[in-house]
Amino acid sequence: MFKIILESANNERLESVGKEGNAEYLPQDENEFEMLGDISIFSCDIFASKDMEKLIIELKRLKERLIDIEHANHIDEIIDLAKKCKSIKHSKLIFAPFEE
Repeated sequence: MFKIILESANNERLESVGKEGNAEYLPQDENEFEMLGDISIFSCDIFASKDMEKLIIELKRLKERLIDIEHANHIDEIIDLAKKCKSIKHSKLIFAPFEE
């Protein structure tokens, strides 16, 4: 399971979301999804606030492919975090596969 963590510039955890089973659909093929293609189940992946617009577009595309409403709702939670990240200068969004 991935925990998606919003952190400030000084590494303060501001908010986080996670959903059991999200490791099955968050990592995507890098040929189709530039940013989600970088997500690995073996390491934490960090995206800067300046990357949020592109990440939000990819998350919306991914959401369209999901059948399960709970997974689609989880994507909405991640999009909300990404929007907050975009609005907070120098913040980051971390996809952490090892967080509980």
